[in-house]
Amino acid sequence: MAPDATVLEGKTHYDVLGLPITPGKFSLQEIKAAYHRALLSAHPDKVSGSTGAEVDLIREAWKILSDDAMRKEYDAKIKSKYLPALELARKVFGNFVIDGLIVHDAFVSVDLDDMSYDHETLTYSFPCRCGKQGGFAVTEDDLEKGRDLVECKGCSSRIQISYEIIAE
Repeated sequence: MAPDATVLEGKTHYDVLGLPITPGKFSLQEIKAAYHRALLSAHPDKVSGSTGAEVDLIREAWKILSDDAMRKEYDAKIKSKYLPALELARKVFGNFVIDGLIVHDAFVSVDLDDMSYDHETLTYSFPCRCGKQGGFAVTEDDLEKGRDLVECKGCSSRIQISYEIIAE
């Protein structure tokens, strides 16, 4: 592994595969599944306009995270880079989520009543601070299945939707 490969183009290997930065938490099967999802979402044969550069980053992330020795070395670098600052922030602010590193399951909560509803798509939406069209979106079906943690379509921000299912 290259000495300064802890972060690739501003992303960790965990970010590249769409996983939160939690060194040592994921099994090889979970990493492999994330690798396949990332490849499918970035491969030039599957995504028009893709250059393949992201695929190279995905393959590098897989190479490091799928090898136990390389992953342990990488995780140690991640821990030394992120955890001291997080421990300080935890003392000051309490538990929170920062840059994909889950310190605790704490997310901004948005009430379902504060979201816009599209009757055609049966989708609730809420704007994100990043300004991406659509921001946060969740369907009625998602909510009925208990999927109340929603990621923005334009950035990595997440919200937890507060709601109550009323039996008909």
